[in-house]
Amino acid sequence: MKVLRIIFTILSALCLAAILPAGTFGGLPYALICAVGAGVFFLFVLLFKKLHEKKSPNEPEPDFLNTENKPDDENKEEK
Repeated sequence: MKVLRIIFTILSALCLAAILPAGTFGGLPYALICAVGAGVFFLFVLLFKKLHEKKSPNEPEPDFLNTENKPDDENKEEK
């Protein structure tokens, strides 16, 4: 899923970058096609992000600054 998000982000950015040249050389319809393409690719990015969040919920990882999420054996040593 992450690879698809990256691919669609790149495609969306390319479509955004192509709006001005397409509008300059091809006219308004070609610029609108690029704009719609960028929007569609961005919606795919959001869709795959939501699917990824549903598939694997975000669980906070323990770190040395956040003592609330550390395993029990590490919390016992501090007490």
